[in-house]
Amino acid sequence: MTMKRRKSRSEISDSPVPRRHQAFMCGSGFWISTVYENVATGPLNVPRPRRLRANVIVQLIDGCGFYWTERGGMRILRPGQAILASSSVVESHGGYYDRFVEDSVSFSGPMAKALEDSGVFREGVVSIGHARRLLPIIKMQRKGSREAMLEANSMLLSLIFELAKLGHDESSQESDDLKTFETLNFEMRRDWQRIWRIKDICEFCRCTERGLRRIIGSHANCSPKMLHDKLKMEKAKELLLSAGMPVKEVADSLGFADQYHFMRRFAKLEGVSPARYRSDYLARRSDSDGRPPSMVSGAPLSGIHTPPGIPCSLSV
Repeated sequence: MTMKRRKSRSEISDSPVPRRHQAFMCGSGFWISTVYENVATGPLNVPRPRRLRANVIVQLIDGCGFYWTERGGMRILRPGQAILASSSVVESHGGYYDRFVEDSVSFSGPMAKALEDSGVFREGVVSIGHARRLLPIIKMQRKGSREAMLEANSMLLSLIFELAKLGHDESSQESDDLKTFETLNFEMRRDWQRIWRIKDICEFCRCTERGLRRIIGSHANCSPKMLHDKLKMEKAKELLLSAGMPVKEVADSLGFADQYHFMRRFAKLEGVSPARYRSDYLARRSDSDGRPPSMVSGAPLSGIHTPPGIPCSLSV
């Protein structure tokens, strides 16, 4: 079973794949070897060269650190930067006259080797933003089921390909604020059932409430609460029209306590109830093509395109 140590909301898992699933994950060709969540170590200051047992992504979330390799020498790291360290490179990293607080995920397998050989995963330092990009992967991995671990693998692979496009040594021109906003936007869309409170968003983005309001206000021109609501209503419209879900199922799928809470929130933001929104849209479609609403799109509401007015400016 998983070997874990817990202290002050920190966790190290040296064997995150339960024994009963290890053969299955090895057969998949890609597996997560270790995970560190919010783990703090003291200053190291001077490199202690070593060769890692697996490829690893380390995000510095607090403190000040360094990353050293034989070829590249030493680089000083600040929160918002991440180390991509390869098992084929002699390296050292740790705190630089300050503590080193990290989230990290290491990974192994033939797929990991192929990513390195192809240059998709390349040793170096990238500017990743202050949002904790590895935390959703760590939490998914900890669920312990085959399905959850495969999803964690998929999330990690997506991040690796994203970082490959950014380039190394802060060559990307995107600001940390934009990366934070886009990451939050993506995470809110990935888990529609989650209800985000302000303190949850601040913790995820690693910023104060004031900083959070500034970031979201500059990129979405609204408050964090309104961003959360807009994204949920955007998905609600999609489910009401494209999937043809009953209102209660839409409410459940979006994490609302009950359908009446969802209906009140939808009506406040959209000006009409969910049922009225759908019936008005069907009526407009019927008027435009001369068919009765029951015949629109053949199967129940499948293939209906999103009507004008659904916000798309928040898409990542």
